[in-house]
Amino acid sequence: MISFFLILSLVASSVYGVPDKPFKVKTSSGILVGRESEVLGKKLRLFLGIPYAQPPIENLRFKKPQPLDSPEIERNVTDFGPSCMQPQHVASVISPLLNPNAAQFSEDCLFLNIYVPNRTNLNASLPVMVWLPGEGFDFADPHQYDGSFLAVKGQAIVVTVNYRLSAFGFLTTLSDDAPANNGLFDQRMALKWVKRNIANFGGNPQNVTLFGRFTGSMSAAIHTFSPLSLEENLFQTVILQSGFPDGDWAYNSTPLNLTFEVARAVDCYFPELTEIISCLKEKSAEVILKAAMGLKSRFRPTVDYELIYGNIIHAVRNSRYAPLPVMVGLNENEGTLCTTALKAMGSEYYDKFLNGTLSSSDFSSLVDFYMSDFFKVHSSAANRIVDFFYKNYETNQQQSLLRFCGDLFIYSRAETFSNELAKHKKTLYVYNFNHKASFSSQPSFVTSAHGDDVLFALALTFKVDDLPEGEVKLTERIVSGLVNFAKTGNPNPLKSYPVWPQYTAEDRLVLDFVVEGEASQIVHKTQHEKAAEFWTSVIPPVINGVCEMPPTTAGLSTHQNSETKNVVLPSSETKSNSSVFLFLCNVEGSDITTLSC
Repeated sequence: MISFFLILSLVASSVYGVPDKPFKVKTSSGILVGRESEVLGKKLRLFLGIPYAQPPIENLRFKKPQPLDSPEIERNVTDFGPSCMQPQHVASVISPLLNPNAAQFSEDCLFLNIYVPNRTNLNASLPVMVWLPGEGFDFADPHQYDGSFLAVKGQAIVVTVNYRLSAFGFLTTLSDDAPANNGLFDQRMALKWVKRNIANFGGNPQNVTLFGRFTGSMSAAIHTFSPLSLEENLFQTVILQSGFPDGDWAYNSTPLNLTFEVARAVDCYFPELTEIISCLKEKSAEVILKAAMGLKSRFRPTVDYELIYGNIIHAVRNSRYAPLPVMVGLNENEGTLCTTALKAMGSEYYDKFLNGTLSSSDFSSLVDFYMSDFFKVHSSAANRIVDFFYKNYETNQQQSLLRFCGDLFIYSRAETFSNELAKHKKTLYVYNFNHKASFSSQPSFVTSAHGDDVLFALALTFKVDDLPEGEVKLTERIVSGLVNFAKTGNPNPLKSYPVWPQYTAEDRLVLDFVVEGEASQIVHKTQHEKAAEFWTSVIPPVINGVCEMPPTTAGLSTHQNSETKNVVLPSSETKSNSSVFLFLCNVEGSDITTLSC
């Protein structure tokens, strides 16, 4: 099996009208000549393939992005530039709406794209929404996200960003030869460009929202809670959709090992790191990419003590971040993150998942795979606890897999993050997208899959012919909420919808986005408390060897308790035989499970 980060991308094709007269805008990258387009009967201006940094090629490979200052050059920016080096991947596995990504890939890829609607109020500048694509730190292609629809429906300037991926963006020697996190520093360079130039497009540089999905969201969170963001006011609000850099899976804990593995694969392994990097710079981009994608582990961000100081939860607890309003977005079936990856890999497990023949042993094998990928270590004890917990929680292996993957990768991380942020009285709004789209390709037992909310948030649903009226209204409602939040830090008011309350430590209220009549309760308390407790309080001590699991699942001590139905996992905080209760989690219909620690 390949790494979990080899998941497919959520993409959206560009739908443009016939070009009309060109438009010129002066910027630090040159005099940009854009073009006019039309969607939904409304005109807008497109500036595509704008270079925001020097090409990261030759001696600049594996280096931080360098500023580009060429204000006198006239540039035709009417078509996309190449995407950053990445494997081709097929988007049709996710939604029939989506088209493949760009045909061109290059190291010379540090471009951004700007979608500017015709302003309805010429006396007011427009809010700016910067979208970071990301379907794993190997895949990110802004060609796939057409910002036109959100721009015209939301009256906002939309910016989409290319940034380096895989080895090109995240290979490091932990030195100046190849500093860490160049892909993230590309994003920062793009944000600096926006701050410097966006006013010339009619945008407000003091009203910038950073948002993204999955690893795009993880990137946005890293920037939000980076100490560097305390120094520069590059964005004022952030929207995090289905991605939180909390846990070992989000970072490379041994980045030099990956550097050595790539070096060995391309005959560049030398005693000195400087020699390795010099040799790697002589190899073609295609050779480097093939070597990187052939590794068992994927390239990810590294804790570099410059941009990243560690887990974002620690940053929240220590209040080491700019106090920005935050929105968190989730889907009802985030576990499809795993099943879509299985589909993309052509795995037999996906066929079994689809037709309902996924067996108990199949589920156990998938638990073993995803647990090892997430925690970077193999723990038979932890795997057996998880296996037992989720098999007893759901009625079939399909739902067990969806809940397990959703809890592990998304829900537990979002819940922990939201609760910590709420404790510090920060402005926070949380939504759950809970509607099965009329155009969904997901199986019947899945409502809203990982990434479905983005189709509505970017208003890409309007690409569908004869979109049902309920989904037209739902799209407009979501766009309104996100753009209101971008403008003011408050998503209200939502047309014909309840008031969206802040998420507080006391109430922990979430807003469901549904078509009218689909749900009796639109605003409700978060439903992922148990997942957060399980994955943050139970499993880590077992992974770290604090608790020991009985030899087999059959060796678990189980006792039925008809009143509380709790899973009880005692742990010892000392070397003595006394135990303290580390975790108490309500699990409806489950037994009491006791571990010896």
